[in-house]
Amino acid sequence: MMLDGKVAIITGAGTGIGKGIARAYAREGASLVLASRNEANLAGTAEELAETASRAVVAPTDVTDESQVV
Repeated sequence: MMLDGKVAIITGAGTGIGKGIARAYAREGASLVLASRNEANLAGTAEELAETASRAVVAPTDVTDESQVV
């Protein structure tokens, strides 16, 4: 597992490319911080990865809003 013991923050993790990256990182053993504007999509991703990821934390975030990322 190439990412065992590492933490990855993945934006857009609720759908599409971000979700695909989350799957790949989870398979490689990373702990994940899943960020996206849509909390329901994030929860779905976290649930899907529960068996694969060492740990997945959901962080509903709009990265275009500076106050949410500083």
